[in-house]
Amino acid sequence: MNDETPTTKTTPRETLTGDRLCMQCLHPLVGRTIEREATTGLLYVRCGECATASALFEYPTAAPWMHRMKTVAASTFAVFAIFAVLALGGVTGGFTAGSAQVATDASAASIVRAFQAAGGSTKSADGQYEQGPFGSIDEAWVESAEGQVALKASRRDLAAFIAMITIVPLGSVIAIPFALLLGIAAMRRPLFSRALWSSLPAAIACLIAVMYGIAYEQYSNAGMMSGARLNWQTVAEANNLVYFSIIISIWFVLWSAMVAAIAPSLLAGLFRFILPPRDRRLVAWIWEWRGLPVPKR
Repeated sequence: MNDETPTTKTTPRETLTGDRLCMQCLHPLVGRTIEREATTGLLYVRCGECATASALFEYPTAAPWMHRMKTVAASTFAVFAIFAVLALGGVTGGFTAGSAQVATDASAASIVRAFQAAGGSTKSADGQYEQGPFGSIDEAWVESAEGQVALKASRRDLAAFIAMITIVPLGSVIAIPFALLLGIAAMRRPLFSRALWSSLPAAIACLIAVMYGIAYEQYSNAGMMSGARLNWQTVAEANNLVYFSIIISIWFVLWSAMVAAIAPSLLAGLFRFILPPRDRRLVAWIWEWRGLPVPKR
């Protein structure tokens, strides 16, 4: 009498192709060896992550749906990336132009104060009210050495600086989610390349804002040369608008590049904080796209 207990034998077969996930830990099963259970004759693959055996017949139509889901996800991500490009350019360009204009207006008041300190008057012709930055300029004083010194000093005016730091931070905060999205979209690229490409929309938009300042400056200078009656605000715009636009543009480009550079690390840290190690396979691409292992703890 043979008392030996029959053992279950498996026969190695070809490897699994297609998109299938482990039923236990959702680890991809592609490339795993297909085996057949000797007693029942059922085909299965064993997960390389948690060693769970997954029967193949439970996923008869998984691959087509997985391909459709990938297509939808990729298309949605591309749309969001395009939206982020346009939004980042609009925010940075708009805030550059607006902040530069506000700072320039504040510098105009500085020029007026210097003119008044030199004994000039900015009152109306009848002397009834103060015209301030909107009063007609004294061309002789503006062209004098004292006037040129006042124009240069207006760029360092405290009121102009305060005007910038009250508006530029708001634009920086609004630009953060769009720069983050572009940084995530470009996470496959090296750090410097990711920062460069992600800040390109901000650079183009800020360049347009600077070109607008240059055009306005030339227009104002042409008006001054033609003898048109200009006010102190126009003089400030002709001298300071491009200067403030360049400074603010540099900030927004560097800010966008920095946010985009650290975006993948921030996203990985967020999911590492909220997801336990077992569930991080759901977002494994955050690490795998950068050639990093999925953290186990």
